[in-house]
Amino acid sequence: MITYFIKSGICLALLLAFYHLILEREKMHQFNRFYLLGSVLFSFLAPLYKIYIEVTPQASELFVPMIVDSNTATEIVTSQTQEIDYMLYLAFAYTIIALILLVRFIKNLVSIYLKIKHHQKIKKEKATIILVDDAISPHTFWNYIFINKEEYNSNKIETELYTHELTHALQKHTFDVLLIEFLQVIFWINPTFIFLKKAIKLNHEFLADNKVITIHKNTTEYQYLLLNRAAWNNDYYLASNLNYLLTKKRLLMMTKQSSRTKILLKKLAVIPVLAGFTLLFAERVEAYESANNIEFLDAVIEKKTKENLFIASIERDDNHVHLKCYNCERWSGLEIPLNKEYTITDWGFSTDKHVEIAKYAFTIKATEKEVILKGIKNISWNSIIPPLNNKKHFFNQQGSLEYKKDNLEEVIKQYVKLEAPTLFIDQKTNNYYLNNRLINIDNIRSEFLKETKGEKSNLKIFTTGKVLMSLIKTIREKLSKKYLDEIVLTNSLSYLYEDGVSFKTSKIEYDSIPALKRIVNRKNETFTYTTKDGREITKKISELTEEEKKILPPPPPPVKLKQKTLSNKLFQDFKNTKKYAIWIDGKAVNNNVLNSYKNTDFYNYTGSFVHKNARSKRFPQEYQYQLNTKEYIQKIKKQLPPPPSKNKKNVNSEKKLGWIVGNKAHEINIPNKSNEKLNVFDIISHDKILNNYTIKRYFLNNKEVPEQHLKKIDYLNLETTRMKKISDEEINIYITTKN
Repeated sequence: MITYFIKSGICLALLLAFYHLILEREKMHQFNRFYLLGSVLFSFLAPLYKIYIEVTPQASELFVPMIVDSNTATEIVTSQTQEIDYMLYLAFAYTIIALILLVRFIKNLVSIYLKIKHHQKIKKEKATIILVDDAISPHTFWNYIFINKEEYNSNKIETELYTHELTHALQKHTFDVLLIEFLQVIFWINPTFIFLKKAIKLNHEFLADNKVITIHKNTTEYQYLLLNRAAWNNDYYLASNLNYLLTKKRLLMMTKQSSRTKILLKKLAVIPVLAGFTLLFAERVEAYESANNIEFLDAVIEKKTKENLFIASIERDDNHVHLKCYNCERWSGLEIPLNKEYTITDWGFSTDKHVEIAKYAFTIKATEKEVILKGIKNISWNSIIPPLNNKKHFFNQQGSLEYKKDNLEEVIKQYVKLEAPTLFIDQKTNNYYLNNRLINIDNIRSEFLKETKGEKSNLKIFTTGKVLMSLIKTIREKLSKKYLDEIVLTNSLSYLYEDGVSFKTSKIEYDSIPALKRIVNRKNETFTYTTKDGREITKKISELTEEEKKILPPPPPPVKLKQKTLSNKLFQDFKNTKKYAIWIDGKAVNNNVLNSYKNTDFYNYTGSFVHKNARSKRFPQEYQYQLNTKEYIQKIKKQLPPPPSKNKKNVNSEKKLGWIVGNKAHEINIPNKSNEKLNVFDIISHDKILNNYTIKRYFLNNKEVPEQHLKKIDYLNLETTRMKKISDEEINIYITTKN
């Protein structure tokens, strides 16, 4: 479509250039009017014209047959995720601009309509005079001639000017202007329409001037009259008027003498120009002569339901012949070396012993001079194909086929479902082969479209072992639903794997996949999740495997007990669902819930930045914040253990720790016996100093870790603790352990 509009725009520009260089200079204004309008129509039609030509076809892609177990295929319906289509955004922007121009166009029409409606009207000589108060020069819109009321009543409007405007009205020049204005709204990106509109309006003036001179026969007086009126203004954008391009061209045209022979020759010159532009901008279509094309199409349709139907082509390059099958189940393309005979069956390259189990079989031998085909099984021909001469030859089990390429492709598309490409995954080298061609998985879109010729198709995956769901998602995103129909696993020994969970299934419909549930009950210390096949599993957190621990959702931000006022600006920012994950009183909530609160409803708040590797599907946001109401804080305080007695100084009953803040140390006394189950995260959550900051990152033994990792470390195992301020409100925590 883009190519079509580019061709159309260039064609219109060249036609307009021919007009300015050849036609505009002669007194054949009526012919020029229809030429300019016809140029628009011609520029739209010329690129649609098809010219069938013989061309050298491109060599077929090289395929090596791959045999897979299709009886044990596992199917996976493609994802709904689509890649970003920037053309859609460009089309949207283009439409918005066109709508703005359309509004302006309609506004101008309404403005003229209101002028007509609210001013005095006088019928005169098949036209209607509109008397306005504006100090304007006479101008025309359809059959309406706008004239200054005072000038009209005092008979100051010259007869020549009225004749000029009446000509615009009677010859319907407004139609030309409105047509070009409307096309300019739609094709605003094409600057040619701007120059075309100017040319059309100037030609209108030539037509009106010629009519005035023909009737009144006083060229000099009329020229002076136009010069005297040149300074008048006109606010009617769509109207024909005297002030448009009042230039040397217009004045000289009135006195120009043209030869009839010259005019005739220039008119005739339009014919070869149009013919040449038709050839230049027509669509080229590959075609081959065929006296038997209809019979071929009928034969294909007649045989389409037969079990052993195949349509193949032969194409020659320097040292090989490319054999391509359009509907074979197990092979799509073979490369045939010269001067050696090969047996071909529905399995591809075969030996004689395979012929018995094959649906069809034939031999092929290519030489420098010819290609020899011999039928062996279910083939009704023996054929010798002459030199290929850079052409494709098509055949089926009935014999050679002559055709026009576009007809054949239409038949194949309508009646034959092309074989889906196969992606082979080498588990040892982690390489990817699409139809036995090594590819970069990042380029799978372009490689896939080469195989499918741009058509929507399935994708087969053949491998032994696990197929990562991340790979499936990557393929889905890159191909999108526009080109990818289904993903099919063709090996019974392969299985899907994600987040430590392996699963097999015969067929997965996209809409039937259950939503993954991952719920942590911290009160009962249990974790509930669903598998890909819909099974729900509940386990104690302490009993989780290492793989299951990886899919644990991150905990909510820790509760802080010191009051911290939440500003209204930050509170409003928290409503951004893409940026913030929000907990209120320990429970994850939708950000819209904040609409039921005010910022003053919360006693304090805390939060942190979440790195990409720590984000989950449920909470993909880059920030997590916990908001606490006064009632919730009072409840938490009641659940905390009492502080240690100041009178007891038993050294063995206390363990002293400290957060190093800059050069100052802040000591923390943690009871040793009554709180043996305390972990590092508990200490961080309840420390008074830390409650004044937002914790940005955690480092354990010089390695960054997520918050939930700190819950696994007994505070008695701490060696050193340190906090580092990175801003007035944010800190990093550094911890080392004894082992």
